[in-house]
Amino acid sequence: MNVIKDNKGITLIEILVSVSLFSVMMLSVLGIFNFILEDQRNSISSQNIQEGVRYALEMMAKEIRAVREGADCSGLGVLDVNTVFNSQSPSELRFKNKYGVCTTYSLVGDRIQITRGGISEFLTGNKVKVANLRFDIKDNDVGTIPGSKIQPKVTILMDLETTIGKTAAGNKIKIQTTISARIYE
Repeated sequence: MNVIKDNKGITLIEILVSVSLFSVMMLSVLGIFNFILEDQRNSISSQNIQEGVRYALEMMAKEIRAVREGADCSGLGVLDVNTVFNSQSPSELRFKNKYGVCTTYSLVGDRIQITRGGISEFLTGNKVKVANLRFDIKDNDVGTIPGSKIQPKVTILMDLETTIGKTAAGNKIKIQTTISARIYE
């Protein structure tokens, strides 16, 4: 009896090992791809938040820099000449702009609203949620040089998050900026 020893095929164990290695390799590639995709979504989400609030910050900065000194928008009567900003709460800022129009920035719901001369509009879109808005005001103080004054400063603090996308929603950032009013004599 002649036994043919032609072993040119592959065994079941070799097939199982190759399929297992291929599966592990594909799972690791898919995991890396998913990680990169999530990171890209978070980056785009943060960029959308910053773009969504940039307009509001530019608008506030432009008006705060040109604020009118000694004007009253609180409805409480004439205030001291050094009083510039009137606030009912830390999330509201009232002042007279350079045209003498009472202007109020406030947080309404989860959006920043401006009210100018009784007309209100939102400065932030509905894709960005403003979770917290606070204005810290350092009013005019007498400077160290006799007769000089320190310009009033407004620090704006915001907690923001995006409302778009399943995985990007809830992406939160904090923004803080300080603007000084340019009141010259």
